[in-house]
Amino acid sequence: MELSFDNATDNVFVQGVITALLPALKEQLEEKDDLLTAKQLNAQYFHVGNDAIGAVVHQHGFPKTKIPGSSTFKYSRKAVEKFIADHQIY
Repeated sequence: MELSFDNATDNVFVQGVITALLPALKEQLEEKDDLLTAKQLNAQYFHVGNDAIGAVVHQHGFPKTKIPGSSTFKYSRKAVEKFIADHQIY
């Protein structure tokens, strides 16, 4: 279905709607970066036992962040997804 606009008023209206909606749509489409715990990583990505997830998150090069005042590491969702993608074996 193709839309066509016959006059300048219609074009101005459509441009106004697009201008108003575009920032909200962009924000919703942008991927948010959450900080996850090892337990959350396991539930969402790895689905292994507690010992195995410890081995995963403690391997050399696995992305992690130490938050001041916290006794545990946190893991950036984006960094973990990149790590997984970069370490695929085909």
